[in-house]
Amino acid sequence: MTKEEAMNYKVGRFFSLWDFLHDSYADYRPSLLKRQLEIPDAYIQNARDLCENILDPLHLNVGQIVITNGYMCPELASIHREEPTSQHRICEAVDIIIPNMRITFKYIADHLLFDMLIDEYNLSCIHVSYSKENNRHEILRHTRQGYAKITSSMI
Repeated sequence: MTKEEAMNYKVGRFFSLWDFLHDSYADYRPSLLKRQLEIPDAYIQNARDLCENILDPLHLNVGQIVITNGYMCPELASIHREEPTSQHRICEAVDIIIPNMRITFKYIADHLLFDMLIDEYNLSCIHVSYSKENNRHEILRHTRQGYAKITSSMI
């Protein structure tokens, strides 16, 4: 697949496959970008599932969403120091930024089905994942000290 094909490949009402594949590091390294563009079909379906269940409904309710991290091929995941079990590796997770992060975080927690929802460093971004197999509805806060479980009422 080419970058242009990924930009035109719709995986959701408001999102293209490129939204999940672009990465500021990979965009300027042709060999790494090539690996990103070799995303398996099963992972593309995971992107569709994320759009259908989280991103498209979220966009309709809170507005424009920017995906800062989506799918990460193995090489890119290593560069970003992602765990081997990271859902970014199979396109089940995204990191997003959006105006009014606190309202968005609370909306996801209270209204959408998700696997993990993480407040990354005082809402500098939101990590949200969806799994077709098992959604744990786990809400976490990530700080320099590590991860801590929180509840919707703590947001």
